[in-house]
Amino acid sequence: CISLNKHHHTYRGICEHGVFSINIPRTDQVVPTDWCGMHSGRDTDKSAVFATFAGALGNAPMIVDCPITCICRSLGEHREFAMDTVVFALVEEVHVDENLLGTDRTIDCLQADPLLFCGLENTYRSLGAVVGQGWKSGSDHTVLGPSNVRFV
Repeated sequence: CISLNKHHHTYRGICEHGVFSINIPRTDQVVPTDWCGMHSGRDTDKSAVFATFAGALGNAPMIVDCPITCICRSLGEHREFAMDTVVFALVEEVHVDENLLGTDRTIDCLQADPLLFCGLENTYRSLGAVVGQGWKSGSDHTVLGPSNVRFV
């Protein structure tokens, strides 16, 4: 799912076409990425900023220079909250820069160098240090009761 303001041009496109793209830029793309976030597609042709290509579903441009891009199909379920609307979707296509794939075909997240936006701080960040291991770090806890969990 994604969360966005229902007054944004992108939301209208999702409602009309039922598809959208997720493009994950690199940290060195912060300036053009932020510029795109500051200008509505309603008034600006953002394809002049980034070269795009279309996936099998069409109607949702993907950015050529982003190391990871996805095309998603809306499931038609939207939940409205105070400021944003959550759109539930199914990932239909994933495109990854081949240079990011290891021999086991997994993505090297550090090499992808994804640009991360923290809306609470209004800052862009890079991917940080590993702070735990998925499906392992949580195995070392003791449940003390229904409302108390102690982590060791």
